[in-house]
Amino acid sequence: MRTLSKLAAAAAASTIVVAGAAGAGAQETDSLSGALGSVGPTGSAVGLPSIPGDIAPAPNRLVASGASATGTCYSWITADINQQSPGTVRVDWKVHQLGVGTCDLVATLSYHNLDTGYSGEHVLEQNLPGNWPSHGDSKRNVSITTPGNVEWRLETNGGAQAGPIEVVTEG
Repeated sequence: MRTLSKLAAAAAASTIVVAGAAGAGAQETDSLSGALGSVGPTGSAVGLPSIPGDIAPAPNRLVASGASATGTCYSWITADINQQSPGTVRVDWKVHQLGVGTCDLVATLSYHNLDTGYSGEHVLEQNLPGNWPSHGDSKRNVSITTPGNVEWRLETNGGAQAGPIEVVTEG
């Protein structure tokens, strides 16, 4: 309950109602989009109107949301998984964090090729509150998954989880 109180205070300062947000690991964003959509089209709340589109369900997308490990932030983390070349994918991260102080967010996107057994992971760290519409660099965001059916999972050090989803990587 203390965490919710801190989050509610941070959200009120940003004119956002966090109480309507989905729980940790939720892929559903209907109630969240409604709450965040009330910010308005002007972008006066520092880019917050882009959040509903960034975290809406989409093919090849994982969305994890929940409190940070420090309990002072609430985060929405999105990983879009798109084929870049044969047997290779690119991950496009988006991070939105509301809160105060340090968030100490660590998000891990893991993959496992169900056909070949090949596996790996991407790790993203974001310490400060804010809106990060495109995160990471091209070298860290490319994975050689090998061709096949690849299972993806997203989790954070705050307990948020999303997935699994399967994405076919062409050869």
